[in-house]
Formats: sequence, structure tokens, C-alpha cells
Amino acid sequence: MKKLFLSVVLILLSVGATFAQPKEGHIAYTITVSSEDPDMSMGVAMFDGSKMELYFDKDLARTELDFGGFMSTSTVVNDKTDEVLILMGGGIDLFNF
Repeated sequence: MKKLFLSVVLILLSVGATFAQPKEGHIAYTITVSSEDPDMSMGVAMFDGSKMELYFDKDLARTELDFGGFMSTSTVVNDKTDEVLILMGGGIDLFNF
């Protein structure tokens, strides 16, 4: 009887943990571009230092994508109002005015 009770408790805890999802967070990526083609060396150098960061909570999400010094993009999504705002810049840093 003790084993049955313990098994039921473990199953309930594992089911609860399975359906649990984070309510807010921050994910950061480092982007690395490489090529064995010598003709692509200049293009690869433009993407040096690229990164992407994602911030989210219950109703909002923001993605900041920085392709080195080449291009920057920031996207804000409002799930409550179904609105999306996209800011793009070339050769400038949108995130550090």
C-alpha cells in the first residue's frame, strides 16, 4: 500500500512538472558564421560578433537581432493586442543610442 501511494504521488508530481511552463524569461544566442570559401571571407567578417536575445513574459515578447556592424533588428510582439512592431537599421546599433 505504501508503494502504491508513493507511485501515485510521483506520477502526480511528474504530470504537474510536465505542464509547468516558464512565465517570463531571457534567452541569449551567440551567432557564429564561417566558410571555407576564401571569396566569402569579407562577408563572414561582417557578421563577426552577431547575437540574438529574446525576452518574453505572459503577453509581450521582444527579439533583438544584431548582425555585427552590418544590420540590427528589434521586434516587439504584443499578444494581447495582436500588434507587432519591427525596427530595422543598417550599420547602426538600435539598442545603444
